[in-house]
Amino acid sequence: MIGIVTKANSDIAEKAIQAASEAFESWKNVSAEERANIIIRAASIVRRRKNEFSALLVKEAGKPWKEADADTAEAIDFMEYYARQIIALRWKTD
Repeated sequence: MIGIVTKANSDIAEKAIQAASEAFESWKNVSAEERANIIIRAASIVRRRKNEFSALLVKEAGKPWKEADADTAEAIDFMEYYARQIIALRWKTD
């Protein structure tokens, strides 16, 4: 067995939407700089654990290692790019 999959129903989906809506109430007050810092820290965590994340892609998505490793690297690049974009856009609006 590779894993267990549960099926969601409309109640579970509604709870997820409600949880996201509630979380947004505090997240919307987080400054652009702090949001960028959070994303940079996330990229750093993924970079340190790159092999682990790549291995999960191999295991759960059936990707070849080379492709999984490239996808993980791309995810890190995206996080860093968008964090920089947050700062750049923030500076343009000041």
